[in-house]
Amino acid sequence: MIAPSRAGWRSVAAAAGLLAIGACASASAQAVATADATLDADSQALKREALELERDLRQLETSRLYPAANRLEVFVATDIGAFFKLETLRVELDGKTIAEHRYSDAESAALTRGAAQQLHVGTTSPGAHQLLAVFTGRGPEGRRYRRGASVDFTQAGQPSRIDLRVIDGEGPQQPAFSAKVLP
Repeated sequence: MIAPSRAGWRSVAAAAGLLAIGACASASAQAVATADATLDADSQALKREALELERDLRQLETSRLYPAANRLEVFVATDIGAFFKLETLRVELDGKTIAEHRYSDAESAALTRGAAQQLHVGTTSPGAHQLLAVFTGRGPEGRRYRRGASVDFTQAGQPSRIDLRVIDGEGPQQPAFSAKVLP
């Protein structure tokens, strides 16, 4: 029987060492991939929880700052929006401006696709009030429009919701503007 030389044993030992290192590296890579997947899932769960917590805190803040008995909410939407592109909207309550918004092209386009915007949340004193909305924008053929719509309402121990709407008038192909108290 021939005994391997020292150099032969070193080669065998080096090869075995490299195989062991490769096996450890492969197991380590699998462990890292598993840890990354777990970390991604955990971070997504944390993001969902943070968003839910933010929503709950916003609802709590709204209910504390604006008690339901005196709350006033103002929403704006458009019907179709083919005859009017909303640029600005100013809302006055009893002659005092409570909200003003300048619409970007993207916001205006979202309204024409059916979105509704909560323009104002606040409180009012009990009793009779008048809300005036002044719409400005571009109508058919790029013509500038500035129109108003108003509504009278009574704040009587329950939330008041007012819907401001731009409506396409099909007959004259002109925009119409409305303000109404929602039930």
